[in-house]
Amino acid sequence: MMILRAATVRDLPAIAAIEELSFPEGAMESWSAESLAEFVGKKDVVFLVADDDGAAVGYAISRFSADEFELLRVAVAPARRREGIAASLLSRTTRDFGDFLERAGLESGKGWLEVRSDNAGAVSLYAKIGFRERSVRKNYYGDGADALLMALDCFVR
Repeated sequence: MMILRAATVRDLPAIAAIEELSFPEGAMESWSAESLAEFVGKKDVVFLVADDDGAAVGYAISRFSADEFELLRVAVAPARRREGIAASLLSRTTRDFGDFLERAGLESGKGWLEVRSDNAGAVSLYAKIGFRERSVRKNYYGDGADALLMALDCFVR
């Protein structure tokens, strides 16, 4: 059974393996287990793992501040893609952000992310969640690909 929970240090080897498979050299630099460890347990970070019977099959990292969040990373093991895992991680992230806003006494906020313009699957997923393109960052990635800056309006219910 799959659950979404906070990532722990024990999850880092599996998450780093997913990271390496998801962000191949040249497209985007993958983060090492040591780099990922910097986000575990931080107060302003939501680091979620999709745990399927003890195995990490996906993760999402977001940073919350004031009335905004930034989606830093989301990835799913290649063999488990197209199962709705990334959408579940994103839905949980936005729900957690709504709780964050409510605790702060705010009624709304905004989520941000950058995505390769040539990653049609990711762009489509983000659009389904409600993210909208705000601008293009030309030649943003090391291989010359553009990045789309996308934003999501969030409201406390």
